[in-house]
This record gives sequence, structure tokens and C-alpha cells, in this order.
Amino acid sequence: MPKYQVAGLVIHIDESTPAELFEGLVDYNLSEPQAADLCFTYQTSEQIDLPQGENFSDESSGYKCIKKPNAAGFYFYTRKYGSVGEILVLLDVDAAWQNVRLTCAAIHEKNELEESYVRMKLRHTAFTLMGIVFRHALLKQQGLVIHASAIKWQDKAIMFTAPSGTGKSTQSRLWQEHKENVLVLNDDNPAVRIMEDHVIVYGTPWSGSSNINMNDSALLSAVIILEQAAENSICRMDLREAIIQFMPRAFLPFFDQEHMNEAMRIFEKIVSSVPVYLLRCRPDQEAVELVYQCIK
Repeated sequence: MPKYQVAGLVIHIDESTPAELFEGLVDYNLSEPQAADLCFTYQTSEQIDLPQGENFSDESSGYKCIKKPNAAGFYFYTRKYGSVGEILVLLDVDAAWQNVRLTCAAIHEKNELEESYVRMKLRHTAFTLMGIVFRHALLKQQGLVIHASAIKWQDKAIMFTAPSGTGKSTQSRLWQEHKENVLVLNDDNPAVRIMEDHVIVYGTPWSGSSNINMNDSALLSAVIILEQAAENSICRMDLREAIIQFMPRAFLPFFDQEHMNEAMRIFEKIVSSVPVYLLRCRPDQEAVELVYQCIK
């Protein structure tokens, strides 16, 4: 059975699962046997029926979430063509967020081009849904996944976060250009865990379109909220400002009150333990130096 470890969470994957569905985990291979925190089993089906339960999905979301009756767990699924067509991938998650059955639709497309498209989408969505389950399972390990670009420099981690398109990846790249030995832990979805009162950032294999990530970690020294501006400036935020600006960048389980309470406790620990700065900036070396002066 293939075994992996992401942000300290041990993942076992059923041997019958096609390797192409989890090839993104290859750098997170676990050589030593350890008990699983999260187990995936696999099956195919000619037809995947719509699960029964309460729909918690945003209509604009690429995947759907359904809460099982009697608090028995959750389903996550995607359809073949956006919001229409038959279900392509279904994840059946137990209430403990520990055991997951991954069901993929059998593919019988009429032509080679369409079959290639469906297979590509199946691989992408299956791995994406595995990442969604991972970030909820991580709550049990005192962890959250953040929409950010995280770098490691001199055993310190810095997270740049902002809405998409603001320049998170640009700031990470600028650090690599102007400082020595800078590594990108994850360019889109790093994990953050509370470990014995320390806040640790981990790379994860789910890293957006750039696919830049590494199996490494570092102590979080600063969170940098980015805003584009004509001139560079930086200031430390007070706790209230930090919560308002930083919270929208955390992946939070709004559909489950118990998990939401735990996520908020973890989030509050992060923002009360680590300085949060607002960096109004241009994409240049001066922006790098402003952050450097805060954390050196």
C-alpha cells in the first residue's frame, strides 16, 4: 500500500488506485511504516448516483459538498462537464475524516479527443478533491491550509497572502532573485500547524497551476498581506486588522460548526503568535528589503 506524509499527516492509498491519480504525492513518499491518519480506497463505477444529504456547496464552486444524514460524514463530487453531466468523481468521507472511498466513473467516450479530455479532468479533479479532504483532516493535527505563497529562508518561513492576482508568487520569485538560498515551500496552498506552541509552515503537493512545492517545513516568522501600490511601504497590523485581512485567505469548514470552531481556535493561535504585516508594494527589490528588515 503506497504511504505518504504531508505536513505530518500520514496518508495510505489503496494499492488498486491508479498511480496517475496520486502522482503528485511522489515527493512525499513515506519510507518508514506508520499508522495512517487518512486512508483512501478506490473503486470504479459505470454510473455514480447522486448522494443523498444536505447540499452545502457554493453554486460557483467546481465541486459539490453534501453532508450525510445523521452526521455520518460528507460527500464531495464533481461532474463531467462543470455543473452538468454525470458524476465523474465521488469521495465518500466518514465522520472522523479518516476513511475515504474514492469512486471514479468508468470512461467510455466516443472519440479519442473526448476520452483524453475526460481522463485528464478525472485525474485533476480526483487529486484536487483529495487535497480538499486533506485540509479538513488536518484540523485534527492542529493545522490549516492557507491560500498563500510560502518561502523558506535561513530556516524561517514567510507567507505572502492576498487575493489571486495580487502578486504572491511574484514576491516569492523576487526573494529568490535578491536573497540567497530561498526555497518555495508551496506557491499556492501551504499548510500551517501549531506544534508545541510553535507555528510551522509545510509544503503540500496541492499548489495550484504553478505546481511549485516541496516536502519541507520551517518556523513561520511573518505573514505578509499584500496590496499593490505605486510606492512601497510596510506596517505591522494589530490583532483586529490581522484577523480581518488574513481570515479570508484560510480554507475554513463553514459547512460544519464543530470543525469551524476548531479551525477558528487554530487560526486565532496563528495570528496571535506570528506578526502580520501589510505590505503595499511594487514588484521590485525594495519590497523585498522592507520585509527583510522586519524579519532579519
